[in-house]
Amino acid sequence: MIVCFTLWAHSVNADDAPLILNDGSKVYNPAQRAFFFADDHNTISIDDILQNRLEEKFIPITNKVPTFGLNNTPVWIRFDIASQLPEDFFLLIENPSLSSVDFFLVDASGIMINHVSTGSYQPIDVRAVKTANFYFDLQLKDSQVYTCYLKVRTSVSSMQIPMQIATMKHFYEQKHRVTLWQGLYFGLFVFMFIYNAFLFYSLRDTSYLYFASFIFFMGLMFAAVRGFGLEYLWSSNPFLNELVPVYGSLAGISVILFTARFLHSEMNTPKLHLWLIAIISLFVLNIIVFLTGWRFLAYQIILYNAAVTLFFIMFVALKVWLNGYEPAKYYLFAWSFFVAGIIAFFLRELGFLPINAILGNVLQIASTVSILFMSFALSRKINIYIESRNQAKELALQAALENERLISNQNQLLEARVTQRTIDL
Repeated sequence: MIVCFTLWAHSVNADDAPLILNDGSKVYNPAQRAFFFADDHNTISIDDILQNRLEEKFIPITNKVPTFGLNNTPVWIRFDIASQLPEDFFLLIENPSLSSVDFFLVDASGIMINHVSTGSYQPIDVRAVKTANFYFDLQLKDSQVYTCYLKVRTSVSSMQIPMQIATMKHFYEQKHRVTLWQGLYFGLFVFMFIYNAFLFYSLRDTSYLYFASFIFFMGLMFAAVRGFGLEYLWSSNPFLNELVPVYGSLAGISVILFTARFLHSEMNTPKLHLWLIAIISLFVLNIIVFLTGWRFLAYQIILYNAAVTLFFIMFVALKVWLNGYEPAKYYLFAWSFFVAGIIAFFLRELGFLPINAILGNVLQIASTVSILFMSFALSRKINIYIESRNQAKELALQAALENERLISNQNQLLEARVTQRTIDL
């Protein structure tokens, strides 16, 4: 993916002028004046770059958000910057899943004056700014032109490096809005988890247990990806934030078990049911791959597994619906949103779609809509269950009345025979 990006980037003229910060109320995007270099062998140090051995290898970034697809090759980013204001400006990298981020600030004479090393491995408590995203104090003075270098690497996400430069006041206001949205989202997930767990406890139908498990593991996965977990749930144990492939695999296993139970695939489509259960082994294998240390490979596998699984369960649902099982159509409708979200997310992770406010949260939006509609489908299933139970009760009552009538007729017949025998005697 980086090779393709490199070829495309060569056709764009670079703007070598430094980024000038002259408005304290403005948010700057340094990617518009940044250059990048892919360290394919992970052998380049900041000293190599400062000695001007590799400057010619840097090529301009063409996206508003530097995106390099599914690649764990370290990427160096460089941009020049100067401030004309007394305010302190910070550089924000808004991707908590990046494994390591090294920030270097170099003055006009080529001397490195600041170096900060961080990443998803680092607990919140020891960071300069205690948040899941990465903030760097630029420490710009006297309108001098400085050069910023970033070395970024990832192991459990795609290589996306959204960057912003602004004052901390602006970032605080922005974070407040994001936290509100994320709070509503995770609040909904918690509510749906409790709701389905309660239904399982009340009805003893395992489909609700599997659906609650799916919601739980999806919530953990999004909490890790968005930094919510690292910031509020496991701030002192960042390893839990790297378990994205494990959370995703457990969510995949849960949704397969839920699908089999909800659609009664074992009875309605026995052959497809066997294939459905067999897919579980792919997710189990992915967990094993992650635990053996191949984290980036596990992340790649989970993306492909998720795509294959969603399309297959949609096919199973279609088959079951065509066989006459009515709840399957609600299942198809609900998961169609998730499939669309997975496709958009997959293309975004590969670098084919740009990152914006919608695509940046596409999987969260799609999963929320799907879970809500699937809850309606489960409610419809409850109605069908109640209707079936009422019909069974009505049939049982009719059978009891008919049985009572037959017994009454039989008693009357016996009485008549006894009477007749008495008369005969």
